[in-house]
Amino acid sequence: MFVYRIKFETVVTILALALWLQSFNRVTKGRNASADVSRSAFMTSAGMLSEEAKYRVEESIHLVENDGKIFNSSANIVFIGGVPKSGTTLMRVLLDVHSQIRCGPETHVFIDVLKLRYEWSNFPELRERNEAAGVTQQIIDKAVTAFLLEITARHGEPAPVICIKEPFLMTQGGFLATVFPNSKLIHMVRDGRAISHSLVKRKLYFPPFSDSDHLQNLKSWSRIASGMYQICNGIGSERCQTIRYEDLINQTGPVMKKVLKWLNLDWEPDILRHSEKMSGVQTSHKESTADQIVQPVYKDALSQWRGNIPQEILKRLDVYEAALKQFGYTTM
Repeated sequence: MFVYRIKFETVVTILALALWLQSFNRVTKGRNASADVSRSAFMTSAGMLSEEAKYRVEESIHLVENDGKIFNSSANIVFIGGVPKSGTTLMRVLLDVHSQIRCGPETHVFIDVLKLRYEWSNFPELRERNEAAGVTQQIIDKAVTAFLLEITARHGEPAPVICIKEPFLMTQGGFLATVFPNSKLIHMVRDGRAISHSLVKRKLYFPPFSDSDHLQNLKSWSRIASGMYQICNGIGSERCQTIRYEDLINQTGPVMKKVLKWLNLDWEPDILRHSEKMSGVQTSHKESTADQIVQPVYKDALSQWRGNIPQEILKRLDVYEAALKQFGYTTM
């Protein structure tokens, strides 16, 4: 049995995740007031969750077959996550070019099931209801692990290293690191001002991020990106790396060589010519960046936020300055 421990004190800033869960109406519709109170407490009372979170999941015996190759929970899996518009898609496409890796587009159902597991685990009413029916947390975790493995292993061609990219999955990094003991996680980070500009310009809505409100976006970015960063640090550098989008754009070769070395894979120069290799990369027209990932890496988007976010918003450094400094960004 593999046991992974991460102190909840270090991940409590990810409580902004509860805001994200507000959009998950399919699960919450019809829930009574006590569960809503539980959610509200989770959002506002970080101190209530200061005990060490201990994820205990027995080794899974679930096996998945894809074109003759067998996968289990000990497979070599890479999880790519981060705040939306942080470069997660670019990272997965660059990895997809490698002959030993298969990522594929976002599945969406992967993160939906993680959301469900989160609610079943953290809302007392739901947990008590499940346990009363004999559905223990261990049963849920084993079932969720099996489901996630099916999705990861079979939504594309088999490969020595399989990969899933979903914004927000880093919020559940501790669980993923536990149930997939040989997995590695990549946390993508990008300047929150550039993220907000991209969301507003492209009219993209990823709750709690807005397609029109820069201040809301900067607040959300500060909380969620910092929380993901702390989760990644808690997992440890051997299994989780934080990579800045700006570094990936400006130093694509050195950054990707470092990533592949960390993944114990050889360097392949085709990664630097991904736009010429897209015929071998699975894409989806539903991806918000489908029109961009087929292009060569370009730097124009790094500074487009300048002059496009009102100064009165940018001056609200109390909202996001700490996160800027945490990730090495200047306030200018």
